[in-house]
Amino acid sequence: MKKSILLIITAIIFLAAPAVAGEKEDLAKEMLKLTDMQKMIDQMAAQVQQMLTSQLKLQNIPEKDNEKVQQFQKKLSKKILDAVNWDKLEPECIKLFSTVYTEEELKAIVEFYKSPAGQSMLKKQSMLIQMVMQIAQFKIQGLLPELKKMVEDFAASAKDKK
Repeated sequence: MKKSILLIITAIIFLAAPAVAGEKEDLAKEMLKLTDMQKMIDQMAAQVQQMLTSQLKLQNIPEKDNEKVQQFQKKLSKKILDAVNWDKLEPECIKLFSTVYTEEELKAIVEFYKSPAGQSMLKKQSMLIQMVMQIAQFKIQGLLPELKKMVEDFAASAKDKK
C-alpha cells in the first residue's frame, strides 16, 4: 500500500513538473511580449544594417559597381535578418529568461510591466537609453584629444625603444 501511494505521489510530481515549466515559459514569453523584445531586436538589426551600409560606402567603390554593391547589401541584410529572426530567437529568449528568473520573479516582473508604472517605464526606456548614449558620446568626445595624445605618446615611445 505504501509503495502504491509513493508511486502515485512520484507520478504526480513528474506529471506536474512539465506543467510548472510550461507556466514559467509562458510567463517568460509574456514578459518578452510586454517588453516588446521583438521590436528591440528588429531595431538592433536595422542599426547593424545601417552601420554596415555606412562602412560599405566608406570603401569608395566605383559608381560603375553600384549594382554589385546593392546586391551585396541585400545579401548582408538577408544574413543579418536571418540571424536575428524573431521566430528563431524567441524560443532561445524564453529558455534564457526561464533559466535566469524564478517563476515568482517572472510573475512579479510581468505584474510590474502590466502596472501603470511599468507601462510608463517601458514607454520611456528607449528615450532614456538614447539620452544616456548621447551623454556617454559627449563624454568620450571630450576625451578624444587626450586619448589621441596618449596614443601618439605611446607610439613615439615604442619607436624610441627599437
